[in-house]
Amino acid sequence: MSDEEVAAVYQSFINGRSETMSHTPVTPEGLARFDDLTPVQAVVKAWTVPGSHPDWHNHMKAMLSNQMPVLARALDRLAKEEVK
Repeated sequence: MSDEEVAAVYQSFINGRSETMSHTPVTPEGLARFDDLTPVQAVVKAWTVPGSHPDWHNHMKAMLSNQMPVLARALDRLAKEEVK
């Protein structure tokens, strides 16, 4: 993905996100940080690696777990499976 494409995706993300996410620390660089991984590896990393803002990451995980518990459970299971 080119820098311009990443910037466009990021801007789309910024424009469409909910008010709850209005203070996200995600940058265009951060958005692309797992692009060199397979999609499954990228999902696991995005779910399990808090990066430079662990409080924000953990808050968002808790919020997702509360709002979409089936998805959160599946992500937890996937992360455990990938560790094996």
